[in-house]
Amino acid sequence: MPRARSLPILTVLAFALSLPVPPRGIAEPPVAFTLVEEHRSYQVRPGESLADIAFRLGIPWRLIAELNGLTDPAHITTGQILRLPGQRIVPAALEDGLVINLPDRTLYHFARGLLIATYPVGIGKPDWPTPLGEFRITAKVKSPTWFVPKSIQEEMEAEQRVVKAQLEPGPDNPLGEYWLQLSLRGYGIHGTIAPGSVGWFSTHGCIRLRAEDIESLYAATPAAARVLIIYEPIKLAAAPDGRVFLEAHPDAYGVTGDGFGRLGELLAAQPVPLRLDYAKVQGVLWAADGFPRLVGSVNESGTPR
Repeated sequence: MPRARSLPILTVLAFALSLPVPPRGIAEPPVAFTLVEEHRSYQVRPGESLADIAFRLGIPWRLIAELNGLTDPAHITTGQILRLPGQRIVPAALEDGLVINLPDRTLYHFARGLLIATYPVGIGKPDWPTPLGEFRITAKVKSPTWFVPKSIQEEMEAEQRVVKAQLEPGPDNPLGEYWLQLSLRGYGIHGTIAPGSVGWFSTHGCIRLRAEDIESLYAATPAAARVLIIYEPIKLAAAPDGRVFLEAHPDAYGVTGDGFGRLGELLAAQPVPLRLDYAKVQGVLWAADGFPRLVGSVNESGTPR
């Protein structure tokens, strides 16, 4: 196979910007992202499989297996230390508060400009999407009662389930033990009694966390905290040394269509020109596996060549 040739920035920009502009409904202009690099590892807990760990961390299991030389991914042991990828592309949108990027199904918690925690989340189904925008936490409720919306009652009836107007706190309450009310009536961030639904497009629009994660988030999130919900399936960021990483996720809501269109907007929003390898860019966009990959570098001259 011939070696892929790196294309000059002008070629990449011209190609990307010539494609259709994504429809309205995503951030305009694009949300800025930053690259976080750190040494990361994970200690296997009792009963965990590699698939469990990959799901918890939002990392493809094949990548974890490759990094750790696992010839048999089914064979890991309790207490084993696994090396994890060192790069993460995170939104640089808030100094303090919560940012939820729907395509990567991740909640990012910031405090004083630092990323202090990330959590996988379950979000709205494509036919019942989570709303975008900036909100506030207006109430924090422990052991919430679920007042079932009329629309969900109608869904229960259509599916021939027992229709309920409300559910008291307890093991059958789908909100779990904690509720963070958003400044949008009927929507909140909450726990769940169905942990397998976290990490998927699985809700009626609310943001759902695993029990242990919502407990931690509830304790760490002040009332009136800002919450920014964004839709960015394509994430681009440069390291301090000039390396450029690209990450792509499926466009589950059908908002952006061809990823090259959004990439063109991301490139146009960069403060300095970038030199990208088109073959690598194309591979990332086609894979859409949520893993950041090296695709080029900052053009050191500051001008296209």
